[in-house]
This record gives sequence, C-alpha cells and structure tokens, in this order.
Amino acid sequence: MSRLPASIGAVAMVEVDGRTLVLAAVGRWLRLADPVSGDLVGLPLSGHTDSITTMSTGVMRGRPVAVTGSTDGTVCAWPLDGGLQIDPVTVRRLPAAVNAAALTSDDRLAVGFGADVAVLAANRKMT
Repeated sequence: MSRLPASIGAVAMVEVDGRTLVLAAVGRWLRLADPVSGDLVGLPLSGHTDSITTMSTGVMRGRPVAVTGSTDGTVCAWPLDGGLQIDPVTVRRLPAAVNAAALTSDDRLAVGFGADVAVLAANRKMT
C-alpha cells in the first residue's frame, strides 16, 4: 500500500511497460505505484493546472490510454504504451469543470462538464 501526499481523486489499474500498476490521480498530478510493494514508480505526471476529478482507462486508436478530466476544464489523454515517461498527447479545454469521462468503442470520448455532455473525437496525434 502506498501513502500518497494528498487525497486521491480517482484510481485505476493499468498496464505500463508490461507491468501492472496503480494509476492514481492526486491533486493535479497522476502517480504510478506498484500494487505489490507500494512503491511509487516514475515521476509525477503533469498535464492539468487544477485537481483531477475523473479518470477512465481503455483503448483509443488501438493504444491503451488513460483519460483524465479536471476542475480546470481540461481533458487529457495519456498513452500507456510509451514507457514510464508519459506525457499527455491530447489536451482539450472545455468551458467548465470536467466531472465525468468515458471512452467509447469507436475511439471517441464522452465528457460531462458543468451541466453539459459532449462527445469528442480523438486527437490525430494518437495515430
């Protein structure tokens, strides 16, 4: 078990570099941890300027990804097949805090922000 420095907003089990890890949203950062040892893995992942409120994992354009939404109104897609130095490849700004995100079976992203819902196409950079 890992003790993280702040409250956890979302958590998922993910496969990175052939390892099963815990992906935790801690404030505006993502942290990877080894579920057996509890050790943190790699550096904090940064792409939001405020707290992460939602996270979803799945496959987008054939690649495993984690998608996060934040109170800053941004949505980020993080490829999980590029090693432990993960950078977001898709960042979208919406007009209100993002409180829900889900990947669809056809490579789109459904997001809830404020009182609205939108379905977004994947960024071309994912190919």
